[in-house]
Amino acid sequence: QLTIDNLFIPEIINCRLSIVFFSYSDKKMTENNNTILHNAMKFGVPLGIFWIFKYIFFMFASVSIIINGIYILLTPITLILTYYTTQMYKEQSGGTFSFMRAWIFGVLLYFFAALLVSIPHYIYYEYVAGPGFLTDVFEQAKRTMETLKVDPQILMRMEEMNAPTPISMTFYDILNNTFYGIIFSMPVAILNAGKKTPQSFNSNKTEDQE
Repeated sequence: QLTIDNLFIPEIINCRLSIVFFSYSDKKMTENNNTILHNAMKFGVPLGIFWIFKYIFFMFASVSIIINGIYILLTPITLILTYYTTQMYKEQSGGTFSFMRAWIFGVLLYFFAALLVSIPHYIYYEYVAGPGFLTDVFEQAKRTMETLKVDPQILMRMEEMNAPTPISMTFYDILNNTFYGIIFSMPVAILNAGKKTPQSFNSNKTEDQE
């Protein structure tokens, strides 16, 4: 979603944090024979399709309060889907999951879903929102920063910047969604870390008896 808040989350922090994370995760994926990467790609497709479905409501949110409300209600479902998806991968991995492995899987899940939803993002910025949309939002953000009396150096930097293009904004959305994945995958990883749950164990035991 394009708002003043997420447009100016420091992109340098996003990039550096993502680079550090993926540098570490690359080592972990190699140690696990790339199973994390493969499964994140596989499970990231349905999550990305859900994001595309949700994004349709965002594109037309200004038309109706009801459409905007549906978009807002759909947003938390991402956490639920991520939780159950991570749990499914945990079961496929034998029911034992470390926090770090679950966290890496969750972030990669967000990353691949972000790649998929970047297609409608670009379509929206380029063809739906209008040629002056990003420029107007950028100018509005600068005026808001001036009103809030933020650091003059930040204002000077913004004056030197050009308004984002559809391509650059789409790329930024990918980084932004990955950044949120780094954060929101933590509680999901905590909940899924550890050994197989008693419910899963009992379920498997019943199946063996049958």
